[in-house]
Amino acid sequence: MGITTFRHFINGQYVESTGSELFDLVSPVDGQVYGRSPNASQADVDDLPSRPLQRCYSVGCHLL
Repeated sequence: MGITTFRHFINGQYVESTGSELFDLVSPVDGQVYGRSPNASQADVDDLPSRPLQRCYSVGCHLL
């Protein structure tokens, strides 16, 4: 079985990280690495507040 490399899951969508750094995901049961996850870069974090608004405009939303 191979090791899966994950992506960020933000606002209901999988998105690529802008950074290249990954960290190992380790099972607490047996200590084996089962995956790798991107370490969010500062650009990823700075972009978070705008994502829901971008989605709202792309799919439509109604403010009460």
